[in-house]
Amino acid sequence: MLGLSDQVCNRYENAVSRLTVSRLLHICEVLQISPVEILYPVVPHLWGEAESEAEVRKSIIDKLELFDGPTLTAILGFLQHLQIKQWRTAMIRARRKPRPDHRRGATK
Repeated sequence: MLGLSDQVCNRYENAVSRLTVSRLLHICEVLQISPVEILYPVVPHLWGEAESEAEVRKSIIDKLELFDGPTLTAILGFLQHLQIKQWRTAMIRARRKPRPDHRRGATK
């Protein structure tokens, strides 16, 4: 199925050899699973600093995989809109912060 000899499989299982990214992706294609399904249980911290954050991100990824192309395009557009809105809000807040008075002899 994977085109690997028993010896090679044993080397991977016993951590004698390291699995390459291309081999991992090939395995995912053959098994018809996402690389996230293999990686998340092993290294969940890659999805968030806290366990709850990692679980939320993983849940979002799982749900996104269910949508078709046009829906994903719409979701991406919405996320980009939110990101721009968040950036603009941050810029407005930065402008409203009082600036220190650096003039010579200025007192509070």
